[in-house]
Amino acid sequence: MSGLNPRAEGPSSPPPLYAAVSGLKTPPPNGRAVLYNGNSVSPRRSKGEAANQTQCRNIVIYGYCRYQDRGCIFNHDTSNISPSKNPASPGQPGNHINADMSKRKLNVESASFTPGQSPSFGNAVMASPPQSKLSTKALEAAVFTPRMSALSAAASPPMSNPPLPPQMNMMDPMMQGTSYMQPEIPPFPNLSQTFDGMGLDPAPLQPNPYEYNPVPPQPHAQVNPYAHQNNPNEVYYAQQSYQPVQYHLYAPIGPHKQNLLSYQRTVHDLFLKDSVREDLQKKAEASLQTLPNSTLPNVDSYHSLVPLDLHVAKSQGKNAPAPPQPTFGYTSWVYKATSTKDGSYYILRRLEGFRLSNEKAIRVVEHWKRVMNANVVTVHDAFTTRAFGDNSIVFVFDYFPLSQTIQDVHFGPNSRYQNRQHANQTQNANTEHMLWSYIVQIASALKTIHAAGLAARVIQPNKILLTNKNRIRINCCSVLDVLNFDAGRSLVELQQEDYLAFGRVILAIACNNPHAALNAQKSMDYVSRTYSPELKNFLLYVFNGPASGGPRTMEELLGMISFQLVQNFDSSLHQNDTLEAQLGGELENGRLVRLLCKFGFINERPEFAHDQAWSETGDRYLIKLFRDYVFHQVDEAGNPVIDIVHVLSSLNKLDAGTDERIMLVSRDEQNCLIVSFRELKRVIESSFSELQKRG
Repeated sequence: MSGLNPRAEGPSSPPPLYAAVSGLKTPPPNGRAVLYNGNSVSPRRSKGEAANQTQCRNIVIYGYCRYQDRGCIFNHDTSNISPSKNPASPGQPGNHINADMSKRKLNVESASFTPGQSPSFGNAVMASPPQSKLSTKALEAAVFTPRMSALSAAASPPMSNPPLPPQMNMMDPMMQGTSYMQPEIPPFPNLSQTFDGMGLDPAPLQPNPYEYNPVPPQPHAQVNPYAHQNNPNEVYYAQQSYQPVQYHLYAPIGPHKQNLLSYQRTVHDLFLKDSVREDLQKKAEASLQTLPNSTLPNVDSYHSLVPLDLHVAKSQGKNAPAPPQPTFGYTSWVYKATSTKDGSYYILRRLEGFRLSNEKAIRVVEHWKRVMNANVVTVHDAFTTRAFGDNSIVFVFDYFPLSQTIQDVHFGPNSRYQNRQHANQTQNANTEHMLWSYIVQIASALKTIHAAGLAARVIQPNKILLTNKNRIRINCCSVLDVLNFDAGRSLVELQQEDYLAFGRVILAIACNNPHAALNAQKSMDYVSRTYSPELKNFLLYVFNGPASGGPRTMEELLGMISFQLVQNFDSSLHQNDTLEAQLGGELENGRLVRLLCKFGFINERPEFAHDQAWSETGDRYLIKLFRDYVFHQVDEAGNPVIDIVHVLSSLNKLDAGTDERIMLVSRDEQNCLIVSFRELKRVIESSFSELQKRG
């Protein structure tokens, strides 16, 4: 290579080095010329001139050549360099370079390389007639040129960069061919002076930091839902893929607990568990339940009230609804209602005959609204109403369909724990695991409530809901705070009563007797014989308090059950993994519906009946025959065959685009076509794309 240095330069080398001093608008074609006051110095030597007589350009530009002892064949003598004659291109006029040019470093402002600036060179530049008002910073913006750069202020002085060390003046030849090297982005020109000169405010042109793609969309552009838009700060790669994700290729996400052979697996392993599906369907049915010919009024912003606490009493062999039992000292009713604000379902707990005497009492609910815990039923509102024909107060809570109380599950007439006292030790161990789960959840709820400066006051078997398997929530919080607002009891006393109520509930469940706390000594003896010492120590703490005689604290209580906290947390994580794995199986269960929608869009369009470009003799004919193959199967007697397995299998193979071939027969049985599912998929995609273009 003839020019600045003798290194060979590949196609992927960094941008060539050239100096823009004055009068330069665009880089030279070969990128090797150096402009001194607008005059080009050609790196090529004249005919008949030997290489050892040609002055090395590294000596002229940098004052030294790092390849002088490495095989550079050019002349490195510095005595021939004079301010009036350039040995590289003799006889060229217009070179006004001082004599110390060879000793100082030239200021070449480049995105890849920036050496220091020579004062003498700056003098030579100022001596030449100015041909451009662009600043040096604006000239260096070779990659990005803003629209206002032509109007940049010429008065701004050029910024001088500090000289680089000699080992950084030349690029490493080992990095010449590296394709992933990217040049530095030149600094953005100062637009404030430009806008000041034009009388414009630069604020409207600032980019919006919250706008992902500031480019406005093109009118009448079809949006590709499968197109992936890269981050503008990332590296851009051409040929982006716009193909839809292969959702039919399911990945086994989640825990893998057992290895089963192919013949041991059932069809239920490929879908959501029947128990989970049935549970969700029952909850959805309960949520949508309505009361026909209901005379219940609309209360505030809630409508479609459905009573949920109808206790059935047997009278003369017939089932008749009995009035509810008094709760909190008042007759209580529970309704499921729909909100007109968000359309969600809520629980309305109505207390009959309550007359609010102090307006500050109902404001206590505002403190309970901020209590957010997974084991507390959230309260949303409380208000008084006369919609039922009397003075009533209504509390609004979250709705959990098909939930039961601890009283109904453990002590009801149909309880599954009636004969647990006669169970063996293994069943008792499983029951203790359930007890520890209850203890951890109630302790979590009490910790949040006490930290908010409140007291639960409703730790009772008939006020704790069981919403799922071993999943409990404390219900009816804030009700006693409103009803007994004027009682004047201290918060510490109420919180200590929460611990006692906590122990009574756990003791009743452990002994399978709702009145176990009435004979505490006998009940504790049963716990000592049946359960672990840790459970006994927990009950002794909540009943008797700490040995030091001070008040019970939640920190000390959590320290006693910390080993069970870890175990319950681990069980919760396993449950989340199982639910995520089951959810992954239902991730793209609508892909077959998309195929059916495409069939409905493509087949038998009357508006294209006389259009030769859209006839059913080409690709559309295959789609029509495939529809008959999937849905219009008949047996040997001509009777229709209703086989959902055949439909699902064919659509899945079509969605996957397999190479399996099938035979499509026309309705008159005169034509037979053998095609693969891959070809059918291509035909459907092309036909649907053509239909989109016509739309």
